[in-house]
Amino acid sequence: MEYLQLLDQTMELLKPVAPAGGQVLTKLAANALWDWIKTKVKGRSAAATEAVEEVEKSPADPVNWDILRLQLRKVLARDEPLCAELAALLSKHAPA
Repeated sequence: MEYLQLLDQTMELLKPVAPAGGQVLTKLAANALWDWIKTKVKGRSAAATEAVEEVEKSPADPVNWDILRLQLRKVLARDEPLCAELAALLSKHAPA
């Protein structure tokens, strides 16, 4: 799977999820994906780390999500094994 498709799927899963009592599977998938991003992406560069931290501080700010998307794109473009790992995670958690 091309890394830009992975990126689109990733951002789709990370969009704000339904309020409490809503789509539990979506929330679980978003949590798993966010944990993966914090483990695998944060720390790869100062910009990637800052992007993750800014989303954590202000998740309602769409600019923070745009910056995170850009940093994820840069990371995925340079690391094919990481793309494969993300693809496996998405196939496990993405809704059908």
